[in-house]
Amino acid sequence: MQIDSELEFPEPCKKEDAIIPMPFTIENIEYITKQITGDNGIFGPGSRSWISGTSSVVNIDVKPSKEIPVKKLVFKGYSNVQIGDKIRAYINCYTEREGRSTGQVLGGREICETLYFFREPKETEEISKLEKLDEKGNVLATFGLEDLI
Repeated sequence: MQIDSELEFPEPCKKEDAIIPMPFTIENIEYITKQITGDNGIFGPGSRSWISGTSSVVNIDVKPSKEIPVKKLVFKGYSNVQIGDKIRAYINCYTEREGRSTGQVLGGREICETLYFFREPKETEEISKLEKLDEKGNVLATFGLEDLI
């Protein structure tokens, strides 16, 4: 049996080259907000906990503008998009793998470089950035952190 080495060991790519902007129309949307709590690490008398913030996840059912398999987007952040809005989603079309050692050790663990490999879009995708568009495709608002891209 012959193994196709290109399929087994694809070439790594730049992370930014594998983040693909794709247009969609929102068909349904679900906003989920969770409280983040902290505590002082004490059990029993003297223990305290508090709300230290919130976390938001937006689950978006979409109709793609192109022939792609994506039907649902997951966005970890805040946005004001609504059903019927036209959006551009930046899809993370990559898988991460550990590469060669950097020669550094942190907390007793060897640090390795992160390699990125392009993959095809899936039915459910996590997105790093979301743009709300007008009828002409101009950007009305941008949601997400640029340094995540």
